[in-house]
Amino acid sequence: MTLLHTVSIFLAVVTCMLALKMVFEKKRYIGVFWAATFGLFIFYDLNRSLAWGLPREFMDTILLIAMLCALFAMWHLSSKRG
Repeated sequence: MTLLHTVSIFLAVVTCMLALKMVFEKKRYIGVFWAATFGLFIFYDLNRSLAWGLPREFMDTILLIAMLCALFAMWHLSSKRG
């Protein structure tokens, strides 16, 4: 694992934690979708880096779910008025 990849995973962990903080402290439940997005990115990257050997189709599904979570969060934020 390269230094850049390690830093990227670390930043995804920090982002996931901040999203969970948004949920629990600020009661902004859209943070669940951001936490899920970055949590799945972390899982995806760790599988790639540590060669866990999970099937490609499963990992493609994980990536699709992460992107759907991000898409829903963006749609929700953009559709709010005010």
